[in-house]
Amino acid sequence: MTKNEIELIQERYARRGNRDLPSNTYICPYAYMSWQEIERHILCLFKKHGISISDVTLLEIGCGYGVNLLWLLRIGFLPQNLYGNELLDYRVKAALKSLPQGITFFQGDAMNIDENHRFDITPSDDSFYFYIKLRI
Repeated sequence: MTKNEIELIQERYARRGNRDLPSNTYICPYAYMSWQEIERHILCLFKKHGISISDVTLLEIGCGYGVNLLWLLRIGFLPQNLYGNELLDYRVKAALKSLPQGITFFQGDAMNIDENHRFDITPSDDSFYFYIKLRI
């Protein structure tokens, strides 16, 4: 991305104000149940393809506050196998406060991540929400 594109993204997030904060899906039953459905489908995909979650590396592009990374830890991913990329520095700082040590973060444009890094799985931003329809 160009510097101008990055600045435009940062401006859009700044206009959101408090709406940028992660919502507490446990309070809202329909959102919580939707997230549980997504979790079930993702776990089925891992099982279907023989993915041993304790052995694979995962980079989440657009990891935000690290909510998905926290869930991945809960289901068995190891911190040293998880990587997060987030353009906005304040989101990375918040994620670092709520997640255990061992997770590596790349703050900034995902295009600048060293191409020599290799990851087994690379979901991007809200792509978890689309796995249900893919049925890979």
